[in-house]
Amino acid sequence: MGVRLLERTTRALTLTGEGHRSPNCENMVLPITVGQIRRGAGIRVTEPRTRWSHDTGLLSAPQLAVRLNIPVNWIYVQIRQKRLLIDQQPTGAYLFQDTTAVLNAVGNLRNHTINRLDLRICQPHQEGYQHG
Repeated sequence: MGVRLLERTTRALTLTGEGHRSPNCENMVLPITVGQIRRGAGIRVTEPRTRWSHDTGLLSAPQLAVRLNIPVNWIYVQIRQKRLLIDQQPTGAYLFQDTTAVLNAVGNLRNHTINRLDLRICQPHQEGYQHG
C-alpha cells in the first residue's frame, strides 16, 4: 500500500471514529473523500509522487526536464515525433542516463543544433547523431 493511501486510510478511519461519513457511504469516511477534501482545501502532500523507482544513475523525463530547465511536455513531444529516440522501459517510463553527454545532447536537440537524437540501447541503424 502506498504511503499516501495509507495516510488517507488512517485519516478516514479517524474521521469515521469521530462520527463523520462520506456523502455516498453512510457508515464510514472513504479514503478518496479525504483526498478530495485535501485537494479542495489546497492542502498539498509534502512528498512528491513517483510512479516508478529507478537507479540513481538514471533520470526520468520529469527529472531531466528539471535538470535542463525545460518543459517535460517538450521531451514527450520529441519522443512522440521520433526526434528523440529512446527505449521505453517495461513499466512505461523513459529513463535517461545521468551523464554530461546525454544532458548536452538533449540540450542540443532543444536548441536545434541537431535534428534528431538516438539514445536507444539497441541501435539497428547507425545513421544520424548517436549519443549515449
